[in-house]
Amino acid sequence: MFEYFTENALNAIIAAQKEARRLGRNHVGTEHILLGIMSDNSDIARKILLNKGLTLDKIKLEVENITGQGTEDVEPEIPFTEHAKKVLQSAENISTKLGHNYIGQIHLLYGLVDTDSIALKVFNNLGIDVKELKNHIKETLSGIQPMPLSIKTPTSYLIFKKSHFIISIFVIILLLLLVFYLFHA
Repeated sequence: MFEYFTENALNAIIAAQKEARRLGRNHVGTEHILLGIMSDNSDIARKILLNKGLTLDKIKLEVENITGQGTEDVEPEIPFTEHAKKVLQSAENISTKLGHNYIGQIHLLYGLVDTDSIALKVFNNLGIDVKELKNHIKETLSGIQPMPLSIKTPTSYLIFKKSHFIISIFVIILLLLLVFYLFHA
């Protein structure tokens, strides 16, 4: 599934894992995914939440109020909770439904408001109208165009770009070696 994630969505998942560790948890829950989304200053999902009056500090405080600080020895590999897996599945479902061939942070945010979870409790406790938020996210998602079909995913696009660059460098080096060989032979 993660091969369809944009770089920003992958960064949110990595940040979610860091937040889980920081909070002393041996699992990544929906609250950690929410914190991961809020940690990215450039993504539209965070901007939507900021426009609703939410900040990373407010969300961190509320998450800690709800879940407390864990005391667990955190394993290197942190699994997702069942609710977090449902968020990932919901993100994939909305992406597919809208004809998007990738999963971005906004899809993850949709998954958070579409799944009963601690993240929903955070939104409710902070006075967010979840139904209104979900409608706003849907409206934003419906205005996003899919990536070109010739490039299936953002990850494959990055690989595509990098491989063309490497091949170009290789061809230039071969040409320079050939020219050098021809003039010095």
